[in-house]
Amino acid sequence: MYDGLLWKNTGQGPRRVILQYSTRQKLIRRAHDESGHRGRDPTYKKLVEFYYWPHMWRQIAVHCRTCYQCQIRSTYRPIVPISPTW
Repeated sequence: MYDGLLWKNTGQGPRRVILQYSTRQKLIRRAHDESGHRGRDPTYKKLVEFYYWPHMWRQIAVHCRTCYQCQIRSTYRPIVPISPTW
């Protein structure tokens, strides 16, 4: 605990702030928007430098999958076999 914030120190890099649940979603949205809606990995890399919380990668992945802008820009088109309905 330092300056009223909880920190994680792994010994392999800088200390990272452990965020409260209420702050996480706002921060993910902001980092994702600022990284240009480039997806999960750039958003994760931007946040993991300074912050930590359990299941961080998974929460970022869910946000990116449900991001409206990313869904519109996505080039993913599932291949559906054409089969007659009769």
